[in-house]
Amino acid sequence: MFTQCASPAAEAQRYERFALGTVCQITLYEKGADGKVDLAFEELDRIEQLLSRHIETTEIGRFNALSARAAGEEVIFTFSEEAAGLIDLALEYARITEGKFNPAVGPLVDLWGIGTDNPRIPAREEIDHVMPLLDWTRLKLEGTTLTAPGGTSLDLGGIAKGYAADRISRFLQDEGIDRGIINFGGNVLVIGTKPDGKLWNIGLQNPHTSRGDYVGILSLQAMAMVTSGNYERYFEQDGVRYHHILDSETGFPVDNNLAAVTIVTPLSVNADALSTSLYGMGLEKGMAFAEGRDDFEALFITKDDRIYMTSGLRESFRLSNGDFTLSNL
Repeated sequence: MFTQCASPAAEAQRYERFALGTVCQITLYEKGADGKVDLAFEELDRIEQLLSRHIETTEIGRFNALSARAAGEEVIFTFSEEAAGLIDLALEYARITEGKFNPAVGPLVDLWGIGTDNPRIPAREEIDHVMPLLDWTRLKLEGTTLTAPGGTSLDLGGIAKGYAADRISRFLQDEGIDRGIINFGGNVLVIGTKPDGKLWNIGLQNPHTSRGDYVGILSLQAMAMVTSGNYERYFEQDGVRYHHILDSETGFPVDNNLAAVTIVTPLSVNADALSTSLYGMGLEKGMAFAEGRDDFEALFITKDDRIYMTSGLRESFRLSNGDFTLSNL
């Protein structure tokens, strides 16, 4: 959900790799950075081999396989410190968002299959069967050891891309790169400023149309921006759109008046978790939650083309599409 505008005097070097289920791009304005980017993508591959639930040999994959064989029993699994740290953060977000961010949503994700070749609407009986497995409060992490009910299926997809973007950003900066853009499937993180010293201009995708049509521009420096929306991954059946942001309380995709939520904050991992959470909360509760904190800003786009944002974004955002209206609650 972005575009970038760089100084015409600087030549962009864009590097691309498919990982974490999406196209991952690194754009730099520095000659001779190929070797550094190769190492950055190696780090990205390592993270995927640690956290993906779609690869049997990852720690998440091995936990889920063990858990699937232990229905009705208790599962105890020891993770690496890195994976355990991310699980701990995911559980913390589950706590502060009252489950709107849910790392135990895996069984429901598998039922719907949204984003796979075979998405479908599960039967009510299937949903009712997995609902008890979505209770994240039954996951107990002590140090690096997780205890959970058999049948639990972890899904860190709502936080892993952000974590990866932060890791790659730190690596590149440690290598002396002080400006650039990381875009992991819409998880955007800007390093420093543009080559001319000005802020990066990041376009917000129109959630109702194809890529490249924007509702406005956010001007950012050294910041992460992540958007969750009903247009990212979905399928349609009988004229109804079923998107990938699932509600652990109903078993169905979140159904409210929101089309997209964008979070701006220094760390992409936090923006990743918060964009999903606030989308699930809806406009009023999401705005109240955001205004009650000082560690991030939020922008909401409704299905009826209204844009609401927290006070800290008003000087950074410029509306560019006359079909949308800036509004206040």
